Amino acid sequence: EDSRVSQLITIPLGLPDLRIINQEIKNDLIQVEVEKTGIDRCPFCGFTSSKVHSTYQRESIRDLPILNKPLFIRLKQHRLRCLNCEEIFTQVFDSIKPKKHHTERYRQYLFNLCHGTTISRASKLENIPYTTLERIYYDIANEKAIINQQNLRREAAVGEEINVIGIDEIAVRKGRIYETVLTDLAMVAYWV
Repeated sequence: EDSRVSQLITIPLGLPDLRIINQEIKNDLIQVEVEKTGIDRCPFCGFTSSKVHSTYQRESIRDLPILNKPLFIRLKQHRLRCLNCEEIFTQVFDSIKPKKHHTERYRQYLFNLCHGTTISRASKLENIPYTTLERIYYDIANEKAIINQQNLRREAAVGEEINVIGIDEIAVRKGRIYETVLTDLAMVAYWV
């Protein structure tokens, strides 16, 4: 019966750089097999290349849920040979970073989820190990902090003032490592 349902429903993935090759809807999850759309540029010389050197499968990349079921992506990823410089390189994706097991939008969703609850509660809600979610949260928080620092430096150069700041201390590693967080409460900017 599940295979019949899989044939009847087309899942809109919403990731423009990926095309669905196959999909499977199970009782407790959805799996889709995808490949990249478009042509890749060689990172060494900049020429476009579509000559496939080899192909491998990246399994279990988690994405936002669809139909209230977790979505897992099987990514068909190619290593390509540049026809100009003969170098071999791996496809790069906008929505899935190298060596990551979650799409960028799912990582952002998890980060936002942690703002409404604790990391422990969010890990249970999404069935993700606490340490994995903690790493994702602090990776994104650090990225946002760097961007905010750059923006504030630009604004400081222009002469804008910071009117209200908040100061807090967080435990990076409980009982061992603490960091002080400064927050521009008017702009919701973070510094670590």
